[in-house]
Amino acid sequence: MAMRKAFYLVIPVVALLTLSMALGSVVQEPKKESEASKLSQKDQRESEKPKLSEQEIQVLKDRLKLTEEQTPKVVALLEEDLAVRQEIRSKYDKEQADSKAMRDELQKSRQQLFNKLGDVLSSEQVSEYRKFLGERRKERREKRKAKPDQPD
Repeated sequence: MAMRKAFYLVIPVVALLTLSMALGSVVQEPKKESEASKLSQKDQRESEKPKLSEQEIQVLKDRLKLTEEQTPKVVALLEEDLAVRQEIRSKYDKEQADSKAMRDELQKSRQQLFNKLGDVLSSEQVSEYRKFLGERRKERREKRKAKPDQPD
């Protein structure tokens, strides 16, 4: 009988020790975060200068029939525009100001881009670029409509 009592007392103690060791290996002290990891993903994206991918550049080369001379100039203009547009979006995201003001700024930025592209591209190439952007915009809208509403 004494052996049984001892057994029933030892089992919970062993179980608690096992559980505490298991939790000890899972729960670790939080490591100190570096400055880079403290930034949220959004902040990191905003701090990086946007770049066009090689695939995007190739699509533009093919679609607009860019020359070797035009390609680096167009890429530089588009990357500059991406940075400006990203800055505008982040400014309004932080201020949570009205979307009409943001749209107006984005539209002004886009018009400035087309003015600069007009200095590098022929009028046919600029027209083709406008058409290309319209197609991409339409594709994005269709994708958004096709996605079912996700619960918050």
